[in-house]
Amino acid sequence: MSKYLLPDSPPQVSAAPAAQPKSSTGLSAADLETWLASPRLAGWARAWLRSCAERFGGSLPEMLGRGLDGSRAVPRWLCEGSPEPVWLREYLLRSDLAPAWFDDGFLLDDPAWLHQLVRYEEAKVARSFLLSGNVSDYAFDPVHGYRPALRLLVDTLMASKDCVLTYRLSQGLVLHSLDPEVRDRLPESIRRLLDETGFDPEVPLLTRVCRLFDEIRRWLTGAGEGFELRRGVGIVFENVHLLIPPSRNDIERNFLVDNLLHWSISPELFRSSHCLILMAESLEDVGNELRARGGKIEQIAVPRPETARTRLKFLLPLLDPGSRMAETRVAQLPRGQSWLAGYGEGTYLDRLRRLSHDTAGLSLIGIEDLLQQVSAEPDGRLSRDEVMRLKRERLRQESEGLLEVLEPRRRLDSIGGYEALKTRLREVVTSLKGAQDDLVRSTIPMGILFFGPPGTGKSIV
Repeated sequence: MSKYLLPDSPPQVSAAPAAQPKSSTGLSAADLETWLASPRLAGWARAWLRSCAERFGGSLPEMLGRGLDGSRAVPRWLCEGSPEPVWLREYLLRSDLAPAWFDDGFLLDDPAWLHQLVRYEEAKVARSFLLSGNVSDYAFDPVHGYRPALRLLVDTLMASKDCVLTYRLSQGLVLHSLDPEVRDRLPESIRRLLDETGFDPEVPLLTRVCRLFDEIRRWLTGAGEGFELRRGVGIVFENVHLLIPPSRNDIERNFLVDNLLHWSISPELFRSSHCLILMAESLEDVGNELRARGGKIEQIAVPRPETARTRLKFLLPLLDPGSRMAETRVAQLPRGQSWLAGYGEGTYLDRLRRLSHDTAGLSLIGIEDLLQQVSAEPDGRLSRDEVMRLKRERLRQESEGLLEVLEPRRRLDSIGGYEALKTRLREVVTSLKGAQDDLVRSTIPMGILFFGPPGTGKSIV
């Protein structure tokens, strides 16, 4: 297999750089052999691990342990029945920065929200789900690389369902299936809904939506025409807050809400293999009835990339000329661009980590937007000043002017005295950096009030 060098890498990078152990979380050689003998491990995964062993040699068990963040369990994406991760396999065998992928624990199942949905659906914890938050961003897919979260969700559902139906106001009902003949096995009423494309001024849009919900209810609960889908169907409603606005309160809206609540507790639906997924960018935009615990609509939050490590996982392949992530826009830019040539001192990886830290607060698509803007500049190179300027503009736009990014001109060490105050502020900063831990998050104050007479240092602190 051919090999390439990153645009800012020194030419003497070795073919199999030895990863330096960062902790004692690595697997032993015996652990790796146990892995290879596990009946859960997919056949392609054994072949892939052996090819990794040819490249990384005896350091592979330690690297795998760090890639799994100390876990000894076989991740779901390596198990039998999972699709072969063509993109990730080729990336890790070709990239000069593959050890960084292991060092930062990037072999764990990702995204967590999708694996939670799959687990709950398989265990029949729920058949109706509400995904809220960063639903319009990219999500990681070991088969194709980073891609839109909705496409990954649909492909994941299709692996276990006969078909998936998606609905949004502007596109209507759309069928997704690996079986070209599945449409013929759908009820005639559903096929008619699939044929309705575009806006019909003669039929009120709300009437069409109510009819859609009624036909789906009759179909999935067995009250209407039968069907021959043994593995079930997944139905995804995008932008559910536009379908059922929380500010309205009329009989048609109540009809839609009542249908969703009925589906969530329907015995027929629980006995089946069907599932329904509602998507909204903000949980506050969804009606209180759908968020109440009276129904059985499982709420799953889709977080923004909150940590520098999460953003690094995206940036590593995004700026890598050999990653070939076809569903990202940066993949369409000219190859060999030296994005980080002027981004401070240190190695390519040092600069990449610095960029992942500087892009805090942005979504993955927001980071890509930033790169798109930089690519239009004459030199097409990133600089920290330009990154921070573009970041300030984007966050101000996303928050409608409520958020502002400020660069501190001083550090706490610049302030004389007030040792107890500075110690407390450092504790808060440390807690904010570890806020993904529930126990740590509980120590973060909701606010801090400085009070005292003028001239005592409140403003500078």
